[in-house]
Amino acid sequence: MSNSMSRPAICLTTGAALGLAGVVLMPRLVGSQVENLAVIEAHSGRFLAASALTFVSAILLAVGFALLGGEVARGGHRRASVLLFLGSVGWLLHTAVIAVNAVMSELASSTARTEMAEVADQIFAGPVFLGLLIPMMLATVIGMIGTGIVLWRTGRAPVWIGVAIAIALFLDFVTPEQLSGIPMFALLTVAFGALTTRKPLDRPAPSHPIPANAGQ
Repeated sequence: MSNSMSRPAICLTTGAALGLAGVVLMPRLVGSQVENLAVIEAHSGRFLAASALTFVSAILLAVGFALLGGEVARGGHRRASVLLFLGSVGWLLHTAVIAVNAVMSELASSTARTEMAEVADQIFAGPVFLGLLIPMMLATVIGMIGTGIVLWRTGRAPVWIGVAIAIALFLDFVTPEQLSGIPMFALLTVAFGALTTRKPLDRPAPSHPIPANAGQ
């Protein structure tokens, strides 16, 4: 397998797998903000470990998309590679959102839980968080769906991998909060894992066979 394909594919697969581990480990935060802070305080170690896993996951996914974008650009598809770089930006913005979420650990350690719950509500409804969340969602969705199309059109992946990426994103929006992120990262791990077995095919096969004695 081409080294140029193996690096981004391994980054993407490892990132998706770490993301799956992180969301499985994360305590379920499905109640009121006061209840969520209580859960975080009771499972602070798990919360921080899960946050760290998802943070590293997002970094690896961002790097993987950037490397794959560079590979596609070098293959002569510079305009198409913009979609992969957009996916990279989306996952890079994930790291900022995850870092903001991790602040909940500090709020949970306070004895004034009701007041801290109000602070958390203000943070997540405020312009800073929303200013990260909205571009993150747009860049991730557009970039990843575009990535699936580009990988197929450039011969780097069969069509099912692009479809799997799109379904993974859809599942992230419709999955119940108790299982949030699990189906998405599981499917991405499978899709990106399959990508590690692929070789780039930038050049289409000739439409007719070349005679064996050509050029003699």
